[in-house]
Amino acid sequence: MGKERVSAAPVAVGFIRNPKSELLLVGRLNLLTLPTGHMKPGEKSLKETLVREMVEELSIKPDQIKITESLGTLFRDNGSGLKVFEIFSCKIGQGTADEVRYKEDGEVIHMWLTPAQAIRSSALDPLAREAISMFIKKYPRYTGPQSNKEGSWRKRDLQDQGARGQRAVNF
Repeated sequence: MGKERVSAAPVAVGFIRNPKSELLLVGRLNLLTLPTGHMKPGEKSLKETLVREMVEELSIKPDQIKITESLGTLFRDNGSGLKVFEIFSCKIGQGTADEVRYKEDGEVIHMWLTPAQAIRSSALDPLAREAISMFIKKYPRYTGPQSNKEGSWRKRDLQDQGARGQRAVNF
């Protein structure tokens, strides 16, 4: 019996952190997620795709983002076909972070949270949750000061964090 060939759509995922080690989350379909982008014909790598998407979606310049490493690859079949997500850890400067403008349907929707704060959100989409879990597993120090003595999470309203973005996000 012959082997069946399966194709998957390649997608770049930006795990973007500012100098305060806060993670950029964007609002999409009433969920918090990471910025993503599909590879276009002619692009030679998912890193190239990521930079193009960050310029288009976040209004930043290519030299303002530093891709530090790949956190890993995830595969998903959402019913419309298999996708392969390469998650890239990136850093941007505070000045650039302050200028980020994620737009969806003309509305600016984004926020900065620590990975420990973000992982607790019930509005986090599954891809972002898995990417953040991968990061925390690799860098456990980022579970940091948000946990209390007993090891459970302190409750914190994410809407309070909305002030760091362009508007409060009711997730």
